[in-house]
Amino acid sequence: MNRGNFENWFKTQLVPNLPEKSLIIMDNASYHSGLLEKIPTKSWTKQRMIEWLGEKNIGYPEKAMKDQIWSIVSANCRKEKKYYLDEYVKPLGHKILRLEYAFTLPHESRSKRKTRSI
Repeated sequence: MNRGNFENWFKTQLVPNLPEKSLIIMDNASYHSGLLEKIPTKSWTKQRMIEWLGEKNIGYPEKAMKDQIWSIVSANCRKEKKYYLDEYVKPLGHKILRLEYAFTLPHESRSKRKTRSI
């Protein structure tokens, strides 16, 4: 599976067949999680981070060092993160709930369970 195939199926097969105001639950697979725009990373240059803050109208101290700028950026990244498919279904009245973590099946978790000695 890849993002293009998934998005095509999502738009042409899934969404048209959903009842009104459906809740769509997705895991964290990369092809489910295409972003509308890039989210900053710590490897970005200070100038690029400052430009991102400016685009979002988020203030920062004028003489701040890169680490200080990164602290402000990282504190604001989560609320600025917009997924392509979330924005696609919003005007159609649907909502996507994203599971942030992968889950293991019960038989897998038993075999990986740590034991304690008493």
